[in-house]
Amino acid sequence: ATVAGNMIAIRAGWISEGGVVMHKRAGDRHIVRADAVDEDELEFASDQIERVFTALAAIARDGDAVLDGRLRLVEETRFDQELDRTGAVTSTSLVLDEGTCFDWELTVDEADVLVALDGATTLDQAVARVARREELSKSETAELRRDVRELARDLLETGALEPA
Repeated sequence: ATVAGNMIAIRAGWISEGGVVMHKRAGDRHIVRADAVDEDELEFASDQIERVFTALAAIARDGDAVLDGRLRLVEETRFDQELDRTGAVTSTSLVLDEGTCFDWELTVDEADVLVALDGATTLDQAVARVARREELSKSETAELRRDVRELARDLLETGALEPA
């Protein structure tokens, strides 16, 4: 069967170009992830892909317990902020400046937590520091923890965050 024949068989409305990167590894738990990528933004991606494979294997093996260890942003990340005319921050984003060049819009508290991930600090420790400094309530701290864990999982799966 051809790809076009398969697309007709499943009644696909359209076909777009794309690429698939697969990694065969031991184990019986596997993760599939699909991301849209702007072809004009693509850069050399082998280091990023290697980090992604390492992270996906760890997540398949240990689940979200991977998020309980010490983490750090990869060197190829940067924070971008936009300021209004008074100098107040109006938006903050994290940018992976290699490979797929993904970016994430962040709250100030999320950015503060990520900055604290220096390879010696866990997510929970970083959240606790930010919560104390910002005097967050228990429910606000719990919400920040949930949001940051979800963000960290995505950053791990895309190669922007790595275990220390």
